Amino acid sequence: MKLKKFFSIILMLLLGFVLVACNGTDTPDPGNGGTDPGNGDVDPGNGDGDTDPDPDPGNGNTEPPTEIVIMHGAPNEVDPRRDDFSGREKAARIALHEEVEKELNVKIKYEAYPADAPWGPQRSAKIIDWHTIGQPRADIYWLTTIWLKEIVDSGAIVPLDQWYGQYGDPYDVVYESGKTVSNYKGQHWGANPEPFRGENGLFINLELLEEIGVTNPLTYWDEGTWTWDTFTSWVAEANNALGANQHVLGGVPSRYIQNMIPLNNGRIIDNVLGQVAFNNNRAHEVYNLFLELKDFFEPGGEYDSGSAAWKAGNVLVHPGSLWLVRASNRWGDADFIKNDNIGVVPFPLPKGASKDDYIQPLAGEAIYTVATNTANPAKEELAFEVWTRVQLWDSPEVLEDAYEDRLISIFGDMDYVNVMKEISGNVYLELNEQLGISAFGSTSWQVNVNSGIAEGSVRARMEEILPVYRTALEEYLAE
Repeated sequence: MKLKKFFSIILMLLLGFVLVACNGTDTPDPGNGGTDPGNGDVDPGNGDGDTDPDPDPGNGNTEPPTEIVIMHGAPNEVDPRRDDFSGREKAARIALHEEVEKELNVKIKYEAYPADAPWGPQRSAKIIDWHTIGQPRADIYWLTTIWLKEIVDSGAIVPLDQWYGQYGDPYDVVYESGKTVSNYKGQHWGANPEPFRGENGLFINLELLEEIGVTNPLTYWDEGTWTWDTFTSWVAEANNALGANQHVLGGVPSRYIQNMIPLNNGRIIDNVLGQVAFNNNRAHEVYNLFLELKDFFEPGGEYDSGSAAWKAGNVLVHPGSLWLVRASNRWGDADFIKNDNIGVVPFPLPKGASKDDYIQPLAGEAIYTVATNTANPAKEELAFEVWTRVQLWDSPEVLEDAYEDRLISIFGDMDYVNVMKEISGNVYLELNEQLGISAFGSTSWQVNVNSGIAEGSVRARMEEILPVYRTALEEYLAE
């Protein structure tokens, strides 16, 4: 009897050793990235294929991964793991994400801005509200520099100067581009994976152009004769050839003027001299040109979305930026654009100006910023490191090729691809839209220029809003 009891104790000890050796786990990760390992137990969401909620991710760290949220207006453009990803180098980007997630023990998540934070002032207000209540909704916010001042002043994002160049960007031109557009109060608040280019132009409805039989203005540009005088004559000629309910000039005058003042060696806001410059002679020469042309504009022109007349093909030219052309919520649903009948010409130059001096304003550019994390300040640098390390940081040559590919996807004719490449490199920062004055408010430069043109006089309106802008600029430039 004692012998039987002895063997029972030995058997129990042996079973205990087996259980300790197995550590109570199921079949280990088969290396399939987190699928069912074959025993009916599915990965709990940590991506290592093991049912243990706190597994070793393969880098010696047994802590659960830190989630890094990147909030964007169009996640399909930047999240390579989405089926509808519209960017380039999908496989390389996925590999980068997986490598960074493993090395830094993070989980990268892209989220769209919620419905109550749509593009515009509401989005800026939401970012500030989330910060105010101590609950930022993301670690990285993609936002436009139009809102930079108010968001920085609220404390909702942090400066990036201490981290620039530590984790990526072997080509200084990229970071310098982001610094240029995000400079405020002596610090820099944004980054971008590619340099900013000048993407503005005067877009042409080629279908209507062919129908009325007037010269393509790109011909004048190529010949070096696309001047204000030629532009004025061309507008008059086109107007005579158009039918009823058709118009030469689309949109609003301010969109032309903001691109033509710098071509006349002027500025709206001269941030180099720290002066408001929209009321000097250089600017008024451009205003006067459009006072002469005001009767050739379509009635009810839109700022950038494009009126019903433009989309219906009844307007010959429209100022704008490249992204408007194919965007489904802007011009992309117009039949003439779907049929590749869209062209572009640079804005006309004043007499004596050279094509080599063509310059474009950067304003309202989209940048990536780091959210303030009061509860965990160390996560701010981690978020920036993660974002930086998942970028391709292509060479300037590769980026130039990618830009050409993008232009080819917009235009059906290489002539327009080439002219946009010709004028895209020379840019400067225009502070007009970054001073905290709403572009559609009663004291804005845009609203008063357009009203002044319609009324037949701009000078009085410019003098009226001048003190508002001087005060705003003084505050903006204050350290």
